[in-house]
Amino acid sequence: MTEPNRNYKLAELVAAIIESSDDAIFVAGVDGLIQSWNPGAVALLGHTAQHAVGRDVSILLRPGRQEALQAFLKHVRSGQKVRDVESSFVRNDGSLVDVRISVAPLTDAKSEVVAFVAIFRDLSERKRQEAALRATETSYQKLVETAHEGIWMVDVEDRATFVNQRMADLLGYTVEEMLGRSPSEFYFSEAGRQERDEHRKRSREGIRESREVVYRRRDGEPLWAVVATTPLLRDGNRLEGILGMVT
Repeated sequence: MTEPNRNYKLAELVAAIIESSDDAIFVAGVDGLIQSWNPGAVALLGHTAQHAVGRDVSILLRPGRQEALQAFLKHVRSGQKVRDVESSFVRNDGSLVDVRISVAPLTDAKSEVVAFVAIFRDLSERKRQEAALRATETSYQKLVETAHEGIWMVDVEDRATFVNQRMADLLGYTVEEMLGRSPSEFYFSEAGRQERDEHRKRSREGIRESREVVYRRRDGEPLWAVVATTPLLRDGNRLEGILGMVT
């Protein structure tokens, strides 16, 4: 097969891959004019190939982004790639869609950049999930902070990694003063500390339990409480910490 025929077959193969890809893909010249627009781009952005081909890529950008576009084209003309950059494109109906885009320059036989191919994916669902997760985390945080129970979380070294405001108020300390300290430091007697060691052994076995504890408040007064503990296990059996609910 001659070199021109080989190049022709390769071009056909690349074109077929672009057309059949689920990803949105377009090819544009270094002048910014769109040369190719695949079905994935049609599905994501709503512009038909007839509408997009021959037009400037600025149709995909929000107003006021011309300067950024010129900087991008300069970057591509220098032969540099762009990988996994998050941005937003304008759909045909004027709405915005969040995308992750990768761009690679295309060169001719003289290794000169003559065009670039852009591949992008819709991030809308991921963005919605992230927003929902943030809202859920905020709700849980409010729930924990406003709970009537004292909440105490310790790591495997028995150091407090989380204390809610209610727990701090019960003992007369600030949250900051309690973080990093062992709950046993606040026990009223040495007997309580010895019971703590037995309790931790059971926690390592994944056992939940409730027990009575007498704490010493900051003012020296005793605080009788019931502590319900839940082992926090990773991979089913490795103790990562203990959650305590104090009433």
